[in-house]
Amino acid sequence: MTVKKELTPLMKQYWGVKSAHPDKVVLFRMGDFFEIFHDDALKAAPIMGITLTVRNKKSGDQTPMCGGPHHSIAGQINKLLKAGEKVAICDQVEDPKLAKGLVKREITRILSPGMVYDPDTLDSQMPNYLCAYDAETLAFMDATTGECFYYAMADEQKKVRLIETLQPVEIVVADYQADLFEKMKPSEWKGFVSIHDDLATSASSLPSSALRLISYAQYMLGATVNESLQEFEKRESDFRLQVSAKVFRHLEIFKNYKGETQGTLFSAIDRTKTAGGGRRLKNWLIFPLTDINRIKERHDEVEYWSQDL
Repeated sequence: MTVKKELTPLMKQYWGVKSAHPDKVVLFRMGDFFEIFHDDALKAAPIMGITLTVRNKKSGDQTPMCGGPHHSIAGQINKLLKAGEKVAICDQVEDPKLAKGLVKREITRILSPGMVYDPDTLDSQMPNYLCAYDAETLAFMDATTGECFYYAMADEQKKVRLIETLQPVEIVVADYQADLFEKMKPSEWKGFVSIHDDLATSASSLPSSALRLISYAQYMLGATVNESLQEFEKRESDFRLQVSAKVFRHLEIFKNYKGETQGTLFSAIDRTKTAGGGRRLKNWLIFPLTDINRIKERHDEVEYWSQDL
């Protein structure tokens, strides 16, 4: 990056923030707008579909910049996340009317594809999974709903198939796992990889894959994220049919050959009334039961709720 030698107090403040987050697109709050500068602006403008301009053009300052109103920035941020970018939101943390000199600004949120800014802008029936793994387990977390679960699974190929099936938007690996992941990277997976080596420090019986996701969520969203997360549930896969992502695609279970939902099996049978119900139905289709007793039990429960109440 090229930085001007003589910086205004505002740009000194900006570069102090940016230097601490070189790998993220920094959204810098200025009044009613979030602004993006320099290389971040060159990268973000085409992704967000907004105009690239320069700062203080009349004074000869050719600093590239772009931005948008703070009250409508959620959709633009999610475009960056969908493109695989990480975002750091630098907000004003004091009232400009009360500030003596430069308004104080701090990073208030760090976002990634699995840590979205506004869940309401997502497809409510689609999970937004983070994923992590260790030698013996594969863990998933949806920070938008609080859903957390893991599977006891040592076989690498089974892990790959499950990742392809559940399609997490982001996989969190330790630094020492990066080379291994490149070798086993799922061909049907379209998400993004983040490296995070820390583990949650509290005493826990959870596997390291689950602890890594908790630690990553705390790092990205702060300790208060714990209040919105459910306890990690250990799920079994032995009594469920393992269907590959390729099969789902060829049978048009969730999307047709055009990548649309119209005409799919899911669209034909979905009569759910809530986002949670839609996600549950999708989960049932992704993991069909193979045990006859479990199938009968599910049928009895569905009959009870649909007819007896």
